[in-house]
Amino acid sequence: MSIYSKASLNCLPAELIHHILNHLDTQTTFLSLNKVCKRLNRILESYHRYKLDFVLISKSNFSIISNLIHCENILSLTISDGYKTCGQLQYFFQLFNLNQFIQLHSLNFLQINLCDINEIFQFNTIVSLHSLKIQFRQNFSLQHDVSITFASLIEKSNITKLDFNLWFCSIKNIVWPNECKLKYLKLHACSLEGYITILRQTPYLQTFVLDDLVVLDKNHCLYKPIVFENCQHLKSLTLENCHRYMNQIEYLLSFTPSLIYLKIISDTNLLDGYRWEQYIQTNLPLLKTFEFFFVFHSYENHQNNHIDLLIKPYLTSFWIEIKQWFITCEYIKDLMEIRLYSIPICKTNYTYHFNSSKIVRSSTSMIMEKNSLEMNQVSTMHLNWTKMMENVTEELVGCVQVFRIIMKIFYLE
Repeated sequence: MSIYSKASLNCLPAELIHHILNHLDTQTTFLSLNKVCKRLNRILESYHRYKLDFVLISKSNFSIISNLIHCENILSLTISDGYKTCGQLQYFFQLFNLNQFIQLHSLNFLQINLCDINEIFQFNTIVSLHSLKIQFRQNFSLQHDVSITFASLIEKSNITKLDFNLWFCSIKNIVWPNECKLKYLKLHACSLEGYITILRQTPYLQTFVLDDLVVLDKNHCLYKPIVFENCQHLKSLTLENCHRYMNQIEYLLSFTPSLIYLKIISDTNLLDGYRWEQYIQTNLPLLKTFEFFFVFHSYENHQNNHIDLLIKPYLTSFWIEIKQWFITCEYIKDLMEIRLYSIPICKTNYTYHFNSSKIVRSSTSMIMEKNSLEMNQVSTMHLNWTKMMENVTEELVGCVQVFRIIMKIFYLE
């Protein structure tokens, strides 16, 4: 007789199964584990840390799961009204009263309409949240009464993390409460004046994420210098779709000298490594992490020596030894496009070009294409199918390990 017994999920202690549930998605938990046996059902019912994500789910499965959940066991909830789940928000409100979710800490509404916002704000549960994300399907300008309601909500609530994809025309109408509790704020875009106002009114804010900042006035001139005592509390700043030039970037960063983390994704000429080095040493002495992805369309053919000149400023002891920030410079021949970026790549959406169509220089000996760690932040990759077939070589074989970590791969003609 064998001394080994067959292991089964049902033999595990409830605490271990709860730990497993921490890492399972919504559909796996409720559609695969439910009704396996009475003991597992009891364990599922006793679990109080459910994080429900309904972004990619059919209406039939949504209905099934809705009949199985206990509202008091839900910590996080994500509802989407995207094109694949259209009408999900109103269907949810037909089945539930949001105030039933008494332990809810995080709430995410994605791809909703402006008309839904008043219905959302009326629930008392919003006030007890720690994290709130509202993503509109289209670009809206908040009405005055909604802006007032929103400001009141932020003032009364315990929300410390807010993700609100508002345009700057709406943000400027919001009166931010004094002593706002926010520690993390993500907005679509705002004006420089709005940016300064937010920094003034949010003394606990540590992380600010923006697509872009409008630093020019209506006459396309740089805003006049603003009298503002430097913000010492902001530690992390991200500009995800920046269209500013270097002098504008320097002016913007002058307000936040205590940054520890800076990330910029830009399509303007911010390639000057000597200027970045000088500015960071002088104005951002605490900066530990600088992630960037700069794309510049040069509209002229470049040779190897020109790419060597672009990477040269990033080979100094400041970049390599002191900061240990490593850089790659690529020139995509067909597009006449220069890419300069820190590694690992800080973009989630990335278009891959094979070596035969580009010139590559790097400040590190590591080969990006063959090291999956260089793409550990990339979730979506775009590939040219024709070029891929032309490059069924050692390079493509070396990419296999990289491609395994990518969530989505799109093939471009």
